[in-house]
Amino acid sequence: PRRLLDRLMAEGQKLETQMLEAGARQFAEKFSSDHGLEIVFDETAVRRLVERAQAERMSMSDLCAHLFKDYQFGLNLIKKNTGRTKFILNAGAIDAPDKFLSELVVQSYYPAAIAQKV
Repeated sequence: PRRLLDRLMAEGQKLETQMLEAGARQFAEKFSSDHGLEIVFDETAVRRLVERAQAERMSMSDLCAHLFKDYQFGLNLIKKNTGRTKFILNAGAIDAPDKFLSELVVQSYYPAAIAQKV
């Protein structure tokens, strides 16, 4: 019985992870259709979103809505400045969403300054 319980718990954990990953993709698709701006979560971002949703006991849609509440405004500024409409988000966007967005916005105003730093 113990092995069966362990196996069932592992399968449940795997299923929960798959559901949360699907929730992240659904959020990105809905964001794109709602705002005309494509966001894509890379693998590090998806992993981090799953970890945070589990740790904070939040649904993926609630977590994403909380983390990215201002993104349509910032990303629209970038679109206005550069014409860019696709944005790939990594784990940094999950850990510090406001900082990540601010850096993208600043880069859209000062692309030459960013290029000189590199």
